[in-house]
Amino acid sequence: MAGEQAIDDTVPKVAIKAGAVVIALTIACTALGRYTDVGTYHVPQRPVSQSVDIAFVDAPDGSVIVSERPGDKTIVVLAPGTNGFIRGTMRGLVRDRRMRNLGSETPFTLARRDNGHLTLSDPATGRVLELNGFGVTNVGAFETIMQAAGRRG
Repeated sequence: MAGEQAIDDTVPKVAIKAGAVVIALTIACTALGRYTDVGTYHVPQRPVSQSVDIAFVDAPDGSVIVSERPGDKTIVVLAPGTNGFIRGTMRGLVRDRRMRNLGSETPFTLARRDNGHLTLSDPATGRVLELNGFGVTNVGAFETIMQAAGRRG
């Protein structure tokens, strides 16, 4: 078509360079905060009002056996195909242990804080999950374990 002007649809090099600088600065600031605590904020942990050490064992039928410490009495058995949040949470914690070449001997700690919130911690890695941040239904799954452990003790 005669008389039409060609459109240049390439991205200007200065925009690409500026984007790369922004990405690099973001990574650098994140690393600085992570490794030096500069610019980070930590919420202080509330005192524990109740806690239970728990171990999770996969059974051959697909269920998960939750007990106090490995090999101890069973607290609850999670039927196959149920409790997806608990299963997913535990897989993440176990994967973290494997990446650090840590075994499964150390139990996890499920704790109720004095404000009623539940936390799940891994003493082997130092990781602590604030379970209430995942919603009422998901925290309720771990609440069931805490209540069952309380009835046992």
